[in-house]
Amino acid sequence: MNEPIPDIRDTAAPDAGERADPKQRHRVPLRHETAATVDRAQLALAEIKARQAAETAEAARAAAIEPDGDERRDELNRWADQDLAEADTRHMGVALDRGGAEDDTYRA
Repeated sequence: MNEPIPDIRDTAAPDAGERADPKQRHRVPLRHETAATVDRAQLALAEIKARQAAETAEAARAAAIEPDGDERRDELNRWADQDLAEADTRHMGVALDRGGAEDDTYRA
């Protein structure tokens, strides 16, 4: 029950490619390789910042022009409720005009 847990360093097996090419593993990139990598990273970062600025500007424009999502949803729900109330009123008018013999199914 109280057996000691073996140390992972004693039980782990090295990966087959782990020590296959030690020269490549310890290679320091040349100056022009590092410069090219840094340039690509700076371009990518500049693109990300430009996209974020454009998205922020678009969100501000949309917020100024378009109503809030909650307000829009409430407005659409209110319109749907009005449409249902009008349909019920028209249906009741048809049923009353025919002497109330019509069933409760709405027919346009």
